Amino acid sequence: MNDPRGNIAVREAERREGPRYAIAEGSALLFTGDGSATAGRLVDLSQDGCRVQTSVPVFSRAWFPVEVFFQTMGEAFRFSGIVHWTSRGNLLGVRFVNAIPERMVALAKVICRLEEAAPARKVIELMTEQEPPTAADQRSEWNT
Repeated sequence: MNDPRGNIAVREAERREGPRYAIAEGSALLFTGDGSATAGRLVDLSQDGCRVQTSVPVFSRAWFPVEVFFQTMGEAFRFSGIVHWTSRGNLLGVRFVNAIPERMVALAKVICRLEEAAPARKVIELMTEQEPPTAADQRSEWNT
């Protein structure tokens, strides 16, 4: 899609079919086209795919076949997919393909749990971003 503002984030958001949930889990990628493998970190997850950050640059072309292995919320997953996009060599978007229906149901359950936890995580993030009040701050509040 050609965005006249050149905003890549807008174009990415328009392409997504479902919501993505932030996650930080170890993962492994097996590039089935050439047999190479690398470790990575799952940074977001959706019913349709995931985004993986690798520790070393991976130069893969779009539509390259890949298998993604990860574990989250006590559930282990292995999905076949294709590299949908790459960025800076160490960030990959993977779209799941030919998934077994039972595994998609298991993934949907995990995503529901991520969705339920998302508001609580946001509150915790907001609370940790604020610096705790100092003793002087508390004294001035008591005096007002």
